[in-house]
Parts: sequence; C-alpha cells; structure tokens
Amino acid sequence: MSGDKPEHPIRPDEQQPLDNAKVGEDLMPVEAESEQIDEEQIDAEDEVEAQEPVRRREVPTPSKEEVRRHNISHLPYRSWCPQCVAGRCRDDPHRDRKEPEEGRGPEVHYDYAFLRNEEGGEKATVLVGRCRKSKFLVSHVVPTKGASEEWIADEVVKDLKKMGHHGHVVLRSDQEPALVSLLERVAEVRGSVTVPENAATSDSKGNGFAERAVQQMEEMVRVHKLALEHLVGQRIAISHPCIAWLVKHAVDVVNRYLVMSDGSTAYQRLKLRKCTATMFPFALPVLHRVSGIVQGGVVAERWYEGLWLGRSFTSPEDFINLENGKVVRARATKERPEAVRLTMKMLDEITAPPWRPMTVLSDAHPQDLRTPDGEAEGNPEVNEVPEQAPYRMQLRKPSMRRLGIPPTARSAAG
Repeated sequence: MSGDKPEHPIRPDEQQPLDNAKVGEDLMPVEAESEQIDEEQIDAEDEVEAQEPVRRREVPTPSKEEVRRHNISHLPYRSWCPQCVAGRCRDDPHRDRKEPEEGRGPEVHYDYAFLRNEEGGEKATVLVGRCRKSKFLVSHVVPTKGASEEWIADEVVKDLKKMGHHGHVVLRSDQEPALVSLLERVAEVRGSVTVPENAATSDSKGNGFAERAVQQMEEMVRVHKLALEHLVGQRIAISHPCIAWLVKHAVDVVNRYLVMSDGSTAYQRLKLRKCTATMFPFALPVLHRVSGIVQGGVVAERWYEGLWLGRSFTSPEDFINLENGKVVRARATKERPEAVRLTMKMLDEITAPPWRPMTVLSDAHPQDLRTPDGEAEGNPEVNEVPEQAPYRMQLRKPSMRRLGIPPTARSAAG
C-alpha cells in the first residue's frame, strides 16, 4: 500500500529518480556507483520512526496594553518579559515533594536572606516569614540580624496580626542564634501563646518552607529591581533607601496576585475576597490627594506630586514619597501623564525607610512627621489651622425650670 514504510532507509546521497515504481511494491534504494550497500548488513531496528524532538513553546508577542498591565506586578511569569526571564526563569523543575498538612497548628516560618548586586558586594539583610496555612509572605530589610532593634520585633507582631494569628502560634526557624533571639523577643512582646520552634541542626530540609519563601522573595525583588533599573537607565545600589520599600512591595504583589493550586491568593485566603485595589508600578510618578473632608469654597491646591511606593494591607491607602523625602499615606492616587518619566534624581528623593513614622497628609490636620533628631516638623505644603474657639453653653427655659434656675439668671448671665 502507498502508506507502507520502506523496508530500508534511503540515504540522501543515494537518491535518484525511480522509473516504473508500482503501487504495493517495495521500493529499493538505487545503488550509487561510488559505494555498494549490502542489504544483509542493514539492521531492521534502524528502520523505526524518529521521535519528534521536544521543543519549547514559541514566545508570544504581547500587545502594548498587555505589557503595560504586566509591568505593574510582573505576575504571572511571562516568557516575553525580559525582567521576568532575567529574574525568575528557573531550571527544569524537579518533582515536588508534598509535605503533610494534617494535624498542624498555626505556623509561621522565618529565615534570613541577603541581597547583593554582585558576589562579594555590599548586602542588604532581609527577614523573611511565611504563614504555612495562608502562604502569606512578609519581608523586612533590617539593619542587622537579631533583636537589637526594638522595632523589628514590633513589625513581626504586626505581621502575625495581618495573618490572622491573634492566639496560639508556632514560630519556626533554624537554630541561628540571632533568629532564635528575635523570635524569643517576639514571644515576649506579643503576649499571646507564642511557641518558638527550631529545626534540627542535622536536618537540611527542616526549614525548607522558609527557604522556599526566601527564594520567592528574591525572585520577585530581582524582577522589580531590574524593571526599576530599566526605567532609570542605571544600576541601583543595594543600600539605596528605595530597596527597603521595593522589598515590601515585591512580596505584597505576591500576596495579592499569585494564584495557588486551589485558585486563591494569600490575600483571598485572609480577607475572603479578591484584591480590587488600583496598583501601580513601583516608584511611578503620581499625583495624590490630601486626606480629610473637602471644604466648600477652598481654592488651595489639593493634589500633590510624589512617587508611589506601595499599598497598605490593612487600609485603603497608598504610600507616597514626597519631594522633601517624607513618606505619607494617601487615599486617592492618580497616574501622571506618560511624558513624566522616573529619573534617578527623583528616586534619590526616597530617604525615609518603611519603619519611620508615617501620617495622613491632610489640609485639616497638618502633617506630624519626625526629623532624624526627633523634633516635630510640620507639613510645609499645608497651612496651619487656627485654634478653634471654645464652645459656649446655652441654657433654654425648659432646662432652667428643671434645674430650678430662675429666669432672671439667664438675662444676668447674658
């Protein structure tokens, strides 16, 4: 039949026109004059079909709108995004080893990570934690390991509240003394039952859950840092103050948008709803409106320029860096025209780390930020509100009769 396979392979250099080929007959290769082939020497196993090689899927070409939307969070991973490929592309995966989840109480796993621009360069120390149940990820750039800075333990306590842990919880880590000391301090500050637990020294996988959290944090920070460097056109030092904000933002987009195997995000698991907040690319030039009641007839400026540093998890507010280096919370934020581009000079205006006090910028309540020397500093963009006049008490006739006050007393008081 015409669909039968030839008994013997035909070498490319031996192919010649065949005359009088009949349907159903075996086609034999034509012998070349320069080389004779003994058909008895051809093994039948050489005649099997060739398997089709495994190929990578073709990289699609995205539209301009797809690129714009993807650059906000860089989630999910896209093979056409150069920052995703440079920061998150992995080797071929190994088979996943499932860990038993039954019988576990509330657990949060912690580990330290170190971010560098190059091997042997300056580093940023990052405390990374992740809730085993909700997969909620937290990270903080810290000046040093351990509990020497009181605010670090306070931030961990706040993180546990975000995860919904108000009662008994286990804080698991390896046996690094600095991390053990920090978690013990957290147990003291927290008040509720807090059980520090350490992996065995010889168990290389005992803190694997936290190590995978560190890997995910590093991948997302790498992606967003590369995207930021692409915008400003130069490499950003790992010690730059913006890195602390970028680390917080990178894990925030993971919590809000990374869909897990059950179809939910960490944000959904905690708040039982999808994230519908408006998000922007990190350090995007924006306009933000002051918080407070809009007073009729006031013609003063209400929208101010700044850089978008992220969004609060506990309130519908954005973190905005002002030109003077202060960071405020804003309820309303708008993207500036595309012609307004981020520059390194604008990025250098970020000087306040995330653990510094922040307040709501308001025309009714002047900003109360602290300078490095601890002195109060008012908001230079908002005028002081004059001191409110004291309230006057007014007595009416029914009240005076009930209290036994003669009517003449009212006229005398007036």
